[in-house]
Amino acid sequence: MEYFKSYKRRKKIKLSNFTFVIVIIIFVFFIISILSNKIKSEDNQENDICEEECIEKASKNIVGISKNYNLVNDGSTSWGSGVVISKNGYILTNEHVSGLKNDNCYVILNSKERYKANIVWSNSDIDLAILKIKHNFEDSAVLGDSDELKLGQKIYSIGNPIGLEFKRSVSTGVISGTNRNLEFEENGKKIYINNLIQTDAMINPGNSGGALINKAGQLVGITTVKISSAESMGFAVPINIVKPILKKIENAEMFEETTLEFWGYDKYSIDKINININLDSGIYVGQINLNSNLEKSGIKVGDIIMCIDGKKLEKISDLRRYIYEKSPGDIVKLSIKRDKSEFEVDVKLGRK
Repeated sequence: MEYFKSYKRRKKIKLSNFTFVIVIIIFVFFIISILSNKIKSEDNQENDICEEECIEKASKNIVGISKNYNLVNDGSTSWGSGVVISKNGYILTNEHVSGLKNDNCYVILNSKERYKANIVWSNSDIDLAILKIKHNFEDSAVLGDSDELKLGQKIYSIGNPIGLEFKRSVSTGVISGTNRNLEFEENGKKIYINNLIQTDAMINPGNSGGALINKAGQLVGITTVKISSAESMGFAVPINIVKPILKKIENAEMFEETTLEFWGYDKYSIDKINININLDSGIYVGQINLNSNLEKSGIKVGDIIMCIDGKKLEKISDLRRYIYEKSPGDIVKLSIKRDKSEFEVDVKLGRK
């Protein structure tokens, strides 16, 4: 009898110990969960603070650009934005904001500081221009990688909508699309821009030439146009396309733009012409300038440029970026596909 009583006591003690251990384990997991959530919350707050600081720092590189020295709010002043891309006084903007190469415009840093700017380079095909002013900046934009942008990625637009009183306004959105192509008319001239970034970040008049940045504050695009007939559709030129130009201008204070003197289409824009062609890669030759080096090399309309110097071409901006690294007179080797045959030709780059 005493044995059974002793057994029950031992069993009761074991159950009590087991229950105590379970309670301790649950309590430990509870504490770990609270600490984990706290750490995540602190990390999110730190990330938010870091993101805000990056945006604030990037906004300081935004300037105002006008074709008029005196800013009058009567609708007669042409107004836009620009991004400081070098401490030595170089600014990147839209060509339609600044004007053409060798023209002049004015850069507005604040209500008292205005500088006459010389347009050292411009290109209507991508609506970009680079200005130079006699001023040394304390900082300049940090360039990101526009090829790494993903759909749904959070981005910010910074510019000067409407006028100077709303300078460096920030709006947020996401990447809505990449490699978008736009065809429109401006001042009676037909304009076609390809391989653009599409975003739903708010872009108002005056934002043109401003910055599209990622959450790290890196410049990934230059805002360029907005479709007035559609809500929440803004566009930007990818920063990667202009990197070779920025590098050359900063190093040599000049840039001689090269060209192959033809008009082409990639897989993102081939549907703009009425032909039945399956273009997975390469650049379709749609039009060739008369007496150009490309024409003299034997290339014809309908050919597809698959590679340049062994570099595979997926989109028109790939080709532009590569030849921007070259100089007029340089020889490049093009891999051509014509019907079912493939061949290579050497072509001398022209000067634009």
